[in-house]
Amino acid sequence: MSTLTTSTETQDTQDTQDTQDTQDTQESLNEYEQERVPEHRLLGWRHFMGSYSGEHVAGTEFVIGAAFVAWGASTFDILMGLLIGNLMAVLTWALITAPIATQSRLTVYEYLRRVAGPSFNKVYNVVNAVLFCALGGAMITVSASAVRILFNIPAQTHWYPDSAAFVAVALTVGAIVVAVAVLGFQKCAQFATVCSPWLLVVFIAGGMVALPALSAIGNGETFTGFNQFLALADQYIWTGQTPDGSPSMTFWQIAAFAWVCNLAMHGSLGDMALLRFAKSKKYGYFSAFGMFFGHYIAWICAGIMGAGAMLLMKTNMSHLDAGGIAHAVLGATGIVAVIIAGWTTSNPTIYRAGLAIQSIFPNKSRAYITSIVGVITAVIACFPFVFTRLLDFVGYMGLLLAPVGANTSGMTVEEASLVAINELHALNHRVGIPAGFAQLRVTEEDILSWVDDALADPCARGNPHPMTREQVLELYKKAL
Repeated sequence: MSTLTTSTETQDTQDTQDTQDTQDTQESLNEYEQERVPEHRLLGWRHFMGSYSGEHVAGTEFVIGAAFVAWGASTFDILMGLLIGNLMAVLTWALITAPIATQSRLTVYEYLRRVAGPSFNKVYNVVNAVLFCALGGAMITVSASAVRILFNIPAQTHWYPDSAAFVAVALTVGAIVVAVAVLGFQKCAQFATVCSPWLLVVFIAGGMVALPALSAIGNGETFTGFNQFLALADQYIWTGQTPDGSPSMTFWQIAAFAWVCNLAMHGSLGDMALLRFAKSKKYGYFSAFGMFFGHYIAWICAGIMGAGAMLLMKTNMSHLDAGGIAHAVLGATGIVAVIIAGWTTSNPTIYRAGLAIQSIFPNKSRAYITSIVGVITAVIACFPFVFTRLLDFVGYMGLLLAPVGANTSGMTVEEASLVAINELHALNHRVGIPAGFAQLRVTEEDILSWVDDALADPCARGNPHPMTREQVLELYKKAL
């Protein structure tokens, strides 16, 4: 009898432990998609330093840095234009995105749903998700462009894949990326924190290796120092001339590009998804690690590597992908760098896309939605057009996800609320949204049938102020 009792108690203990493990797993995957992030889930500065460094010292840097070479930028315009543009981006994160994120503790999707209503929110979220899926797909393609070298798969320079092996590689890389994104922001940040210091070293090493090669192959001289760097840059890297003779990129175009290329994350508040976990709004300044290590140093080094790869391989930029550039300069180390660089950007990008869609389907878990979004993103990654048209896409992304808001500085909460309401009414008028039900030919008789449905809606139970039938009817009447 005692043996049976002991066995039963052991089973009960195991069941309790299993239940606790399940609850702990659910808690770790809970990202508070429709509610404020609680105090105990806020994260320290290291997560944001690592996240911004990892996301922006990434595969795109091989593409964009090399593109400035093809766009005919001059050395002075690159060095100073990128400095100004990246500074503007950091200040936008620090002075706009981070304060709103740490005050609301909400994603931009939930924040917009509360301000503009569910209908506008759904449209905005779908556009967000589509754009983030395309960007994430491009980053998976970047990683796949390095893996394909190991299997002697030709570079994919068309809009469609011309190799079944490349498709298999892209899907495999995509599966790994999605697995990390499903785990949530903290795991994405930890992954980036580990990878980003090494990636930065690889970019700098690539630039340092390419410079002597440029000097030796181009001029038959030994590279001696910084003074020679400026001469090589003017002659072979940022020459101020385009291959086809079209107008070169100007100083202000470079500065504007450096700011706009991440407009969807800072000015359009997309990074509220990340910064809502920050203990302080000052953590917005940690975006500087991404902008100046990634979008300054890495872009410059990628440009040097791109010019070096063109000379070494005797080709032009249109025939090179990120993997080809890195492999030509750094060999096997370059392949590994591009693979990981693509991952560190695609992880948080797929995470953002999952949040956008999950806001439309709040009854589904973020992990489940992120898995579906990840599968779609991996399929997109099989089509290299998302990579070859990346620069155009980034510009459209920043413009399409423009923020919605009003200047409320110096106002009380009540004054700011009235201004926001008036701005929303004005926006509705500009885009042709009806000002009331009457414009849709709805009558008072019509709304009588809506009252019971509204009270029966499950969401009504979460209203902080319980509503009576008469109060709901009065609200509908005011909306006519």
